[in-house]
Amino acid sequence: MLAAFVVLSSCHMGKEDVVVNEYQTNGDWQYQWFEVSPEDFVDQLNEKMKEKGYPALELLEDSFSKRYYSNYGKWYLAAESWTDESTPKESKGKLSHIRLNLFAIGKNREEMNPEYVRAIIDLFSPGKADQVIKELHIFDKNRKGPFSTRKTSCGNAVYYYGPSAVDIPEFGVYPVKIEKNDESSSI
Repeated sequence: MLAAFVVLSSCHMGKEDVVVNEYQTNGDWQYQWFEVSPEDFVDQLNEKMKEKGYPALELLEDSFSKRYYSNYGKWYLAAESWTDESTPKESKGKLSHIRLNLFAIGKNREEMNPEYVRAIIDLFSPGKADQVIKELHIFDKNRKGPFSTRKTSCGNAVYYYGPSAVDIPEFGVYPVKIEKNDESSSI
């Protein structure tokens, strides 16, 4: 596992901070990906959740560029990768997007959702879970107004919380490639 050191505004909290992301990103202006496969990411997430006593996510469906995982028969996590011909060959098999279905199906999901959101953030941006959850107002019981998508970034990971295409609450992560400025280059 590689760590990328990025100096950016830390989760938009208004201060300069060094954000250490667990997974390096790569790509170009159109396609970005994390340097980890969807399977390896889910294995790492399962290890983290096993420590908390949760059953492993198992592959429910492998649908071209999306792999759906579940631990109770209904899809819970979608791990996506670039697969079509027009994407760079280096991106094939690399993680491009994570989506977590936050629809509370029974008490199990209601209890699991905060734990999985926190674990996913900790895998991408260790130590930043509280900041991201607070900024996105995830699990905010006092939310007023329409349910709209909120986004924030921590280093090379962009987090969002909002309605899915069918109005189900969804939490997700996608990469942004951070370009390093070469101080010796001229403008």
